[in-house]
Amino acid sequence: MWDFLGKISSQGVGFIVTVILARLLEPSDFGLVAMIMVVVGMAQVFTDIGLGGALIQKQNVTQAHYSSVFYFNILVASCLSSITFFSACVIANFFNNEKLTPLIEVISFLFILTALGSVQTIKLRKHLKYSFISKINFAAAALSGVVGVVCALYNAGVWSLVAQILTHSI
Repeated sequence: MWDFLGKISSQGVGFIVTVILARLLEPSDFGLVAMIMVVVGMAQVFTDIGLGGALIQKQNVTQAHYSSVFYFNILVASCLSSITFFSACVIANFFNNEKLTPLIEVISFLFILTALGSVQTIKLRKHLKYSFISKINFAAAALSGVVGVVCALYNAGVWSLVAQILTHSI
């Protein structure tokens, strides 16, 4: 029930923030971020190759197991961040839009930010702390929404969406 309520409330906040940002930003800003998130979404397939699920299902998990998965996730995320960062020009050329290059370079750090919290989230899920996860996700959605809207009010344009994405991950 907590997981359901958390998703509904986070999605609700996200919807409200998106409506506000749609009034403050240009449609092209959303398009630029959508192009980047396609690349990020494809790369995120490689971030957790089932190790999180294995930790949740394993009966006797030691700190060494958690540490191993944490460092593995950081290593993979660092590789993905580096590849994405240094491929920013190539990706921008693929989409035929040079505005994407600095955006991709900044968004590339999203992999590392996500990896930093993955094991902690796995621990919470393993111990069925869904109420805590839901509250954190709601707070993240609300805080990142405020950051995105404030940036948009200060005419940051597409960077408002980038700030929102990175803040949510943090």
